[in-house]
Amino acid sequence: MSKTLCSLCFRNFGLRYEAERVAGPPGKTPCPNCSQTGGGVLDTDSASTLVRQFFVNGSIPPEAGGPAPVFMFNEHHYPGEVDFATELDADLKLFSNFLRIGLFHYGPPLWRLGHTEFYQRLSELKEDLAPHARAEESKLWKAILARCTVRTLDPGVKLFKVRKGEALPPAIPSQFDTSPSVVTGGSRYESPTLRMFYGADDVETCLHESRVTLADWIAVATLTPKRTLRVLDIAKDIDDSLASTPFDRVDLLMKRLAFAGTQDYGLCRDLAKETLELGLDGLYFTSYFAQAHAKELRNIALFGFPIAEEKLELISVNRIRLTSMSYEYAFAPPNDTAIPIERDEARRVAAKLAQGGAAAAEAQKELEQLIERKSSGPR
Repeated sequence: MSKTLCSLCFRNFGLRYEAERVAGPPGKTPCPNCSQTGGGVLDTDSASTLVRQFFVNGSIPPEAGGPAPVFMFNEHHYPGEVDFATELDADLKLFSNFLRIGLFHYGPPLWRLGHTEFYQRLSELKEDLAPHARAEESKLWKAILARCTVRTLDPGVKLFKVRKGEALPPAIPSQFDTSPSVVTGGSRYESPTLRMFYGADDVETCLHESRVTLADWIAVATLTPKRTLRVLDIAKDIDDSLASTPFDRVDLLMKRLAFAGTQDYGLCRDLAKETLELGLDGLYFTSYFAQAHAKELRNIALFGFPIAEEKLELISVNRIRLTSMSYEYAFAPPNDTAIPIERDEARRVAAKLAQGGAAAAEAQKELEQLIERKSSGPR
């Protein structure tokens, strides 16, 4: 096997593109592996970096919200157990032989996916119809929220709310209050029985959350509190000093709720109701788009109709004109032939892991069995 590879050695376009980012300058002679000239040189260090960035980081599910890759590699799994049933298999074999490593299905600790003891117990109570379940659920939420920081929003603080549509709304306060009609099915923290005003403390977060396009008329309202408001911050400064293991951490639960899909909206709405019962005006929470942004993106949600209730006042309304749009991205592998683990299966295994002892060992074995299921071709 040659001592170097080059970026032209690979068949998969995305992998070749990512190889060019980490490779050194082109060699002066043809590549000893593929005999081509002009490709950036990859030694063992840069090849290892490429495997980690493309196969490992590239396998993190979009709903994970954290470092929870599906694939991992090391020398103990040589020559590997992952199949894509595409041209990528030849590239992966090249890496395996060059680095003497194997790519394998990695069963990350489920706390990395937000499946903490709090999440598991709340999910179980949510499905429990017994009368005592609601009281236990409320008690658990109070213990969770007690670890979060209460912040004040004083008059003069700027908040923003964006509206988009086929025409600009009138520049009057009522146009930027909580919508009179709830979104079908509700939003992350809003339900028909608990209405929410959504905004942010910067305009860009509002634009991301509103999914604006170049075809939209976009208006932004600048608002400020008319009196001091108290909101619960579930985005940062959570006190997890009492957590003995990652399964006891509240910050991981909040990240799970911020980044998860609609399957966890019920828990989000329960959190909002419990916050209201604490006598607070709303909450700060991490934006879903913070997963792919260099800045800290946070939303603010206020209960009820804060403009009509004279909690907020309108300062001004402006049109937003989009002047630049761009995406930074990285190529990643497609689905391999492994059959994905269903949410209910993950919950069942997480429950056993949370119990510890023999149950944890049994759960780990079940997780490995779930990971090893494969299809007969590309998915």
